[in-house]
Amino acid sequence: MKQRKEGTWLSQKKDLMLRNVLRDFCKGRILFNKIKHDLDKQIPSFPRMEELVGTDTEKGLLWRLKDTCHALWQDCDPGHHPEEFLLDWLIGTLFHEAMKLKEDIYLLARYKPAVEKAAASERALQMYDKCKELFETAQKNMARSSHKLHCLFDKAGSQMEAVLKKEKGNSLLVRFLIQEDRLIDTAWMSDGYARDLLLDMFPDGLDQAYCIAGYGFLDGSWYAEARCSFEKALEINPQCSGAVKGLRLLERRINEVTHILKREYDAAMAKNHANNGDENGLPDPKTDIQEIVEGNGDTVFN
Repeated sequence: MKQRKEGTWLSQKKDLMLRNVLRDFCKGRILFNKIKHDLDKQIPSFPRMEELVGTDTEKGLLWRLKDTCHALWQDCDPGHHPEEFLLDWLIGTLFHEAMKLKEDIYLLARYKPAVEKAAASERALQMYDKCKELFETAQKNMARSSHKLHCLFDKAGSQMEAVLKKEKGNSLLVRFLIQEDRLIDTAWMSDGYARDLLLDMFPDGLDQAYCIAGYGFLDGSWYAEARCSFEKALEINPQCSGAVKGLRLLERRINEVTHILKREYDAAMAKNHANNGDENGLPDPKTDIQEIVEGNGDTVFN
């Protein structure tokens, strides 16, 4: 019974967790690129490594990413789901290699300056000579781990792409690819990468992607965002039947919400007048309706 409940919970959260896998991978890769840039200049940054990997009390980006991948795919059959199996393995390898790098950076950042300072006295000079070899080894390990992590991020990125292409029905993922295209392009260091990935997922046209995003927004009662999505789909393909149907459904939903708000407002006004005949600061329902329909004035899609 417990296993069945866990399976049900996982299936319900799968779309969200997969979206989070992409999000955390992007943030982790961008952060590592900054770390590697500093390491190439012989500037180790331990605080950034803590953000990437984590501490004794708080998990970092790669730690959370590893846990999410493991929750999703630890029991998957590599014969039937090789893309997911390999991605889970690569992310786990990334995390453990990053842990090694963190330890080497800590040794160099925390202890090397202290030992060098202590070695200023003749009494500690001999001890420093013994420790010098440890620091030199850590320096070599740091350079080797940095290069290995760079290669692992490349391999995991390619494997991530293979997994994402199978998830075109995941509206949360599609919305993330559309809305966070700059984050994704930065992570892959390629302008237009997110758009190209969407085109691979939807070879018949990006209007399909915006339709899926629109229905996802509609299900979550994000009406302004849903309208923007459907209108973008029609801009791409004026014959997109899914967008036309989506806009019709959106209008029905708005009418239903408008009716509910008006009814509740009238009931509150009647009760208020019966008590003291004063509106008592009740808001105009038109304001609430306008906010629902138009959102907060921000543009969702360019």
